[in-house]
Formats: sequence, structure tokens, C-alpha cells
Amino acid sequence: MFTDMVNYSAITQKNEKLALALLEEHRQVVREILPRHRGLEIKTIGDAFLVEFASALQAAECAVEIQKAFAVRNVGTVPERQIKLRIGLHLGDVVHENDDVYGDGVNVAARIQPMAEPGGICISEDLARQIDNKLELPLDAMGARTLKNISQAVKLFRVRLPWQKGERLAPPRPPTTLSRPARAVLVSLLILLMVAVATWSLLHRPTARSLAAPGPITSLAVLPLTNMSGDPAQDYFADGMTEALISNLAQIRFLKVISRTSVMQYKGVKKPLPEIARELGVDGIIEGSVLRSGDQVKITAQLIHAPSDTHLWAQDYVRDVHDVLGLQSEVAHAVAVQVQAVMTPAETQRFASNKKVNPEAYDLYLRGRAVADRTGDWQKASELFEQATRIDPNYASAYGAMAYSLIIAHNMGRIYHSEAFPKAQRAMQRAMELDAEDADTMKAQVAVTFTILRDYQASERLMRRILERTPNDAATHSWLSQTLSLLGRFDESITEGRLSVELDPQSSNVNTFYAAILYFARHYDEAIRQSHRALELDPNSWVTYWVLNSCYDAKGMYEEGARAQQRNWELYKDAAAAAPGLLAAQAQGGYHARMRYTLTYFLKRSQKSNNYFGEIAAQHALLGEKDKAFYYLDRAYQEYDAWIFQLQDPMLDSLHDDPRWLAFLRRLNLQDTPLARLPAAPAPAAH
Repeated sequence: MFTDMVNYSAITQKNEKLALALLEEHRQVVREILPRHRGLEIKTIGDAFLVEFASALQAAECAVEIQKAFAVRNVGTVPERQIKLRIGLHLGDVVHENDDVYGDGVNVAARIQPMAEPGGICISEDLARQIDNKLELPLDAMGARTLKNISQAVKLFRVRLPWQKGERLAPPRPPTTLSRPARAVLVSLLILLMVAVATWSLLHRPTARSLAAPGPITSLAVLPLTNMSGDPAQDYFADGMTEALISNLAQIRFLKVISRTSVMQYKGVKKPLPEIARELGVDGIIEGSVLRSGDQVKITAQLIHAPSDTHLWAQDYVRDVHDVLGLQSEVAHAVAVQVQAVMTPAETQRFASNKKVNPEAYDLYLRGRAVADRTGDWQKASELFEQATRIDPNYASAYGAMAYSLIIAHNMGRIYHSEAFPKAQRAMQRAMELDAEDADTMKAQVAVTFTILRDYQASERLMRRILERTPNDAATHSWLSQTLSLLGRFDESITEGRLSVELDPQSSNVNTFYAAILYFARHYDEAIRQSHRALELDPNSWVTYWVLNSCYDAKGMYEEGARAQQRNWELYKDAAAAAPGLLAAQAQGGYHARMRYTLTYFLKRSQKSNNYFGEIAAQHALLGEKDKAFYYLDRAYQEYDAWIFQLQDPMLDSLHDDPRWLAFLRRLNLQDTPLARLPAAPAPAAH
């Protein structure tokens, strides 16, 4: 915020003594108002103020109060003694250096201020977007203006102040003169009143929460932090800071924290905060921004009570980039304190992070996370994590993320196990040596134990250990749900799946995985409803159509199953060319003809990938061809086909009464689990 006194130079030339008196009065009024809006006075430049705020709304409300204070003061005052200001507001990051600030944010605000009318407020489009529908006063567009030394034109708005259009403001009342006895009585009454108020306050002291918030905050969503660098290529850094803040807050057991997948749906989306809160099922929202400038990282965070759209707290945090992990912990701990989250001593201790990072290695780590999240190219992500380990051979998180990415890339059929597994195991072992408690290390350990060692009971124990530390980790709840399903413990699996959806409600993948869990538990109708919910989030999810196809076929609704399978293949690009033949096969020969067509396609694909043997086994089981089904189950086992994780699939029910089924489960140490006791069912009859 830049403020400037109108005609101060002219007043100085006419009456320097009056000018100095007015300047001092002006400064006193402004300085009384700034703290009420958490305004930080950077400096005064003659008759101008430069002020920084943590919140756009606080800046606007402060400017309005300042202008109203002077408007009231000027009522009944002769023109030459009136004080009028122009105020300019802009949203932009600033760089602190030697008790001063620099940056485009400062420059633009300084150029906007002269565009305001005397007694008025002029704001930039960037700031207007932030306060639209939040500031009680309307905004009037002024059009795009070319500002001195600013390369691009800036769209400006004026705040429509009601008293500028004729609203009458009462002049300040003159002081009342009291006689000495009257003053003595008044002082005595005031002292008695103060004592009474103090006594009442001690007896009825409100809690900090009742002073700060209109209601309790027990659930939070951290909306994507804004990249304030001005370079869209730096979005990955802001997204990484968002994810880190979520991960830190997710450690608090008594605070529900929404996962990153759901909150990232709101990146760049303009929606009222109460609406976002309803969609995510939370009562608190964290908004903010990130700026990396040289060797410093600055995070601005503000807490909003979502149902009432009330800003409760805002703060800036700046640290050296080597200490970015400490910065993340500091911000998360401050948020936890503001919402009065109940934390265990262990949770409090985890916020006291003193780990340092190599900035170049950390940058590669964040790039790897961004590639995996945005493109699903886990092999490329693993290469970026590996580069990070070369720069910093002691970076546990990079080793853990590398191991995890290699295994996911294998499970997706992007890399053979002979190449992926040895590297993943070495990376996981190195991560364990460096920091066994690191989040990436622990997830890598689960991935290796689950996929390579195929020890599902041990995997369950490791996942529960992660959830002891990070109870709000939706991805781990979802993975645990799948593990419990594989073990045949369907009720527990559904409970974990439901919890994963609650923590990540806007994630199509999490909703689809939960639909699959319901399908595996033979709850077909509920799985169909859940699949449609997932399709509302992502109408082009081929995995969701796989669940729908499986549910319809299991219910004997073969026409619906054929349409769902066709859509599944259309969306899965490798199968798109073969998709039209599915409906033709169904129409000509019914369900078995469609299964035979499907089998032919998978056999052809298996010549180029080792990730189709499980699917081939399932098709043979559905066709009643048990010998071939067990042959391809063995191939799936030998090639570490990810389909092995779906042995609970109803498509294999016709194999359960064959002695070879129990023998196969014994190879995976699943012979004593509820999976081994699932009843057999005949293969669907040909029709």
C-alpha cells in the first residue's frame, strides 16, 4: 500500500509550520489504524507511507478505514487545513533487504497511487480478484492504464466509498468541558467501572478460540499456494510447498486434513470459499503464496473460517532455501496453534525440523514429484530423483522417492522388473540407512515389501506404522484398503476405503479405488454407484469404466457390461483400435464371444508386455478353462504382473474349489488368510 497526502508540497510553500503539523497529525492517524489490520509500516517517504500486509482483504479494509477517518476529520474543517490522501493498493511479493523492500509489487503500488482521486482508493486487478465479494464496498473498473516504468498496462479499479457520493458524515464532537467536581465524580465512576469489568473478565475469561474464531476448526484444506514469482514454470515449486504443508499438517491425529489431490482441483478456480469448504467437507481453509527469490523462500499463509468466510490469522515466513524444510514445519506448526489442534508430544517434536537440504537437489526432487503428479510418468520421475541423489548422496527423501517411483513404473508396465527391482531395492536400502523415519523412505519400504517381497502381512504392518505418524494420509489409507482386500478382510478394507474418500473427496482415483474395493467385496450395486460418483469427477477415467464393466458382468448385465468395457478400451489408448469389436462380439455371440474376443486381444498384447498374464488367466477362468487359467497365473507370478494384487477378483471364483488354487496361494503365503476361504462359483454359462 502506498499513501500520499494531496497538495502537501503546495501547503509547505505557503505555510511550512501548518504543513508540518498536518503531516504529523496524518502520520498519527495512519499509525493508529495500521495495527488493527496487521499492516506493517516499512517506511515513510516524506508525506507517503509504504505498508505491507499479509492479506489483500486486510489491506483494502485498512485503506477504507484510513480514508473514512480523514473524511470524518475534514467535516467542518476549512479547506486549507483538510487532510486528503490518495491510496494505491497492489498484490505482489516484495523482497526484504536491509530494512527496506524491493520488487515489482512495490513499484506497481507506487505507480497506482497517483491514479486515485483525492480521498480515494485505487487498486490493481490482481488485488481486486482477491477481495471481490469479500469487501463490503463495490469496485468500479477504471480500464487499463499505462504506468511509468511498468512494461505492461495494468487494469485498475476504484473502491466506491459511499461518502464520496453524498453520504453525510458527522463531524467529530467538540470536547465537553466539565467542572472539577464533575470530573472527580466521573473519574471515580470510571475506576469503579474498570474494576467491575476486570473482575467480570477474570471470572468469565473466554478461551483463545472464542476470541479468534466464530466456530471451532477441526478440519482443514490447504488450497494451492499461489506462485508469486511471475514465472509459470515455477508452479512446481509452489505446488511442492503446498504438498509439504499438507503433509506436515496431516501428522496431527485430531485434525482432519484434506489430501493434495482434492485441493489441487481448485488451482486457478474462482469459487467462494464457503462453497469450496462444503465440497471438501471442512470448516477451515488455508490460503497463501510462495516466492523463491535468490537464496530465500517466503511463504505467506492466512487462515479463514470457511462457513463464515472470516479471516482469522495471517503471517509471513521467510527462511534461507537450505532451511526450507524448517520453513514448512514452522508454517504448519503456526497453523496448528491457530486452530488449537490437540497435539501429542511426538507430533509436536516432529514440527521441530532442523534438516537442511541442498537447494539444487531439492529442486530436482520437487520436479520429480510434479512430473509424477501431472503426467503419471513415474519412470521420468525416478530419473529426476536419481539426479537429486547424485548431487546430494545423503538425501534420504530422494532415494525413497526414487525406489517408490521405479516400482510404480513397473506396476504400470513401463519398465521390466529385471531393470526396476534391483535399483529400487538399492535405493530403498540407502534411504533406510540415511533416515528410516523419513516419509518417502517408509513408503518405499512398503512398495518394496508389497511388490518385490510380496509379503502382504508385513506391508500391512508398515502401512499402519505410517498412519500412526500421518493419520490423514489418504493415499496410505487407500493402499491399506487394497491390501486388506487382497487378504480377504473385506469389512476392514471398506472401512479404510471410505476413510480415504473422506480425506480426498475430489480425487477420481481414490473414489475409483474405493469402487474397486466394493466390487472385490461383492457389493456390486454399491460399487456401481461409487463408480458413477468417480466419473462425475473424471468422465474419462478408463479405470473407472473397468470397475463398471466388472460389476455389470458379475451381475449378469452383459449388455451394460459390454458398453462399459468398450468405453474402457476407448479411453485406454493401447486398446482403442480394438474397442469397436467388443459390441459386435456381444451382439453376435453373447458374453462368451465377448470374453473370447477380449482374450484374443490380451494374448496379442502379452507379446509386447508382461503385464497381461493375470488378465489372460481371468479370461480363461471366466470361460471355464481352468488349466490355462492356472498356467497364466503362474506366468503372472513369475513376471511380477501387478494383476497378482487382484487375486480376490470375483472373475477367479470358479478356481476356488481346485486344489491348485490353495497351492498357488501358498506361494504368496496367503493360504491362512480369509482369501483362501472364499467360496467357489461356477464360470458364467455360455449364452
